[in-house]
Amino acid sequence: MNIHEYKFFLDVCNTKNFSETARKNFITKSAIIQHINKLEQKLGIKLFERTSRGVNLTDAGKALQPLAKGIIEKESEIIKTMHDYSHTLTIGTIYLEKTILINTVLQKNNSKLKDFNINFQEVKNIKNVDNQIDIIEYYEITKYLDHSFNFLKLQEEPIYIAMPPSHPLSCKSSITLKDLSNYTVAIEKTGISAMGDKIGNILKRNPKINIKSFGVYNSSFFATALYHNYLMCIPKGMAPAAKPYIVKPLNIKQKAYYGIYYRKNPSNTIKQFLSAL
Repeated sequence: MNIHEYKFFLDVCNTKNFSETARKNFITKSAIIQHINKLEQKLGIKLFERTSRGVNLTDAGKALQPLAKGIIEKESEIIKTMHDYSHTLTIGTIYLEKTILINTVLQKNNSKLKDFNINFQEVKNIKNVDNQIDIIEYYEITKYLDHSFNFLKLQEEPIYIAMPPSHPLSCKSSITLKDLSNYTVAIEKTGISAMGDKIGNILKRNPKINIKSFGVYNSSFFATALYHNYLMCIPKGMAPAAKPYIVKPLNIKQKAYYGIYYRKNPSNTIKQFLSAL
């Protein structure tokens, strides 16, 4: 059984569109179609009616939908139970972000964690996190992780403006919204994160700011902003990723929340780890 085929099937059920499902999962449309075709071949029946506007579930597809959800949930339950027996904790890591808080806990050689089997696994798609991953250290991105994870806020970070060292604003100790007038400021695409949306709304208070909203905070985002000489609105902790830009605090009250995402209905192993924080 290929569990990913059922996951992609459920995604298509929600989007009713192969292209949108592909975008959500950061793969090609043809790859999604291939997975669905393979699932239909295995089951020997058509699950979707293809139209020029998208897809619709067949009666068989409608019958499969709750069963597929059950398969995904059962897989998660199996992983959770087995992790408890093996004391395995899989920590999700995100490119550009160091697991500073988690590493601090691990380096303490806490007696609660001495029997733990710690694994690290890269989170390649924040929208579709592998079921093996138990916890993630990152900024609060409620829109993508809330359906599977709870968020434990451990600290707050101020918002900074990243800019070239030679920029006219580089001589200022802090930046106001008025200072950003007539400049282009890059932020995450609207709808990606709760934090990004809040910051975007704050920047819109000054209509003279040219807001460029695109992508997510990753290497592509920073490379694009650097190439076009955009200013960037980022949490303080992302400053190293913005180099050779320098950063200055933005004079707003809004903070970025940073902490630990952990699975809903956490295993005993996850609970033990959280108690060591």
